[in-house]
Amino acid sequence: MKKLITTSLILLVVFSVQSVFAQEEAPKPRYIVWEVCVEPAQMDLLLNALDAMHSFLGEKDYSYPELIQRTNDGYLWASSPIESLGDIDKMREAEQKIWKANAEKMEALGKNFENTYQKVGALVLELQPNLSVMAEQPSTQTSGTKFRVYEKFHLKNGKYKEFEAATKKYVELRKKHGYNQPFYTFYPVLAPDMSVVYFVDELGSNPVDYYTKNEEQWQKFGEEGTQLWEEVKPLISGTEHHLGFIDFDHSYLPDN
Repeated sequence: MKKLITTSLILLVVFSVQSVFAQEEAPKPRYIVWEVCVEPAQMDLLLNALDAMHSFLGEKDYSYPELIQRTNDGYLWASSPIESLGDIDKMREAEQKIWKANAEKMEALGKNFENTYQKVGALVLELQPNLSVMAEQPSTQTSGTKFRVYEKFHLKNGKYKEFEAATKKYVELRKKHGYNQPFYTFYPVLAPDMSVVYFVDELGSNPVDYYTKNEEQWQKFGEEGTQLWEEVKPLISGTEHHLGFIDFDHSYLPDN
């Protein structure tokens, strides 16, 4: 249990990215992401445990933010932005300092996480601004929820470059037809399976709105869209699709 709690201090996916990141010469934003799978009955328990931990971290001026995102089918992601992989060590050092100075309290907080999840895994994701529709303005939202669609495409061996070209075509079609809602593409940096691409889409404000706009956009894409999908199908072995949202109220967003 201690392992989950210590790693939860550095728990994808993603803060709103300012337009400066869209410049190709700028470093690509990276995120350390922890993916937690839960049963429906466990979600509230996990959120309560996170709230208690976040509250204590705030008291100790822990400076690394943790954005919570979750889905309607049992996934919770907690992510923190990093500039380099060395930042992960810095997070762990800060975490261990708090743990050592407050061992009894941390052990008590750790017990809150018992029986709150089925499994947990970690990965580092890197945003690909040239394959994304970037937000025109950084979001200032800090409370409530923000609807998002999460997709994971499993690629066949050796198809990364071809899929990358197809993704670029899709982004160009969205922009061409005026669908400027944020659409983010992420590549894994450290993960057991590197043959995947992750997408986060803000096309709609709720599920009905999303599916309406999604159908509308593909109709507008017309023959170009049909041809693009025919290009994509031979490149992939499967996809995953999740409806969810950023949960600001259960995130840890320190001012410093």
